[in-house]
Amino acid sequence: MSRASARRRIACFASVLPSLAATIGIANARTSTPIESPAALNAVDVNFVGQANLGVPFQVNSGRLGEKKGGTAAIRNYAHLMVTSHIPVADALTAILQRKNVTPSNTLLHAALFRQEIENGSDPELQQFARETLPKIEDHLQRALRLAGASCGDSASN
Repeated sequence: MSRASARRRIACFASVLPSLAATIGIANARTSTPIESPAALNAVDVNFVGQANLGVPFQVNSGRLGEKKGGTAAIRNYAHLMVTSHIPVADALTAILQRKNVTPSNTLLHAALFRQEIENGSDPELQQFARETLPKIEDHLQRALRLAGASCGDSASN
């Protein structure tokens, strides 16, 4: 591969990186900081609440950046999807947290959040929220990967 070709691929990937990172970030989150919560939530639920609450603003802000700076219409459209689909997610999670009187703290992003809540959480309402939201996250990831492939060309074929 020539240097010019390598540079084009790097630039192409960089143009989809904010949306891709946002998608992966919310799908792969884990906390090390506890939240203020009632005893009814187990450690998995507490982790889920902290990470899900942190991930949504990152998704929306990254999407807004992609809407403005995306290199193609497809990337800008994907970024718009990230913004418009994550605001209702934030609202739904906020409603659950208010009903449970849970206040999440700031946390760091790390490992498999939504699947962990579905498999190991103890709160049925949070597990249902994770079950309903995970397919959207997975769809966003697949869209981002397709965009990266379409925008940059299939590196396996070169």
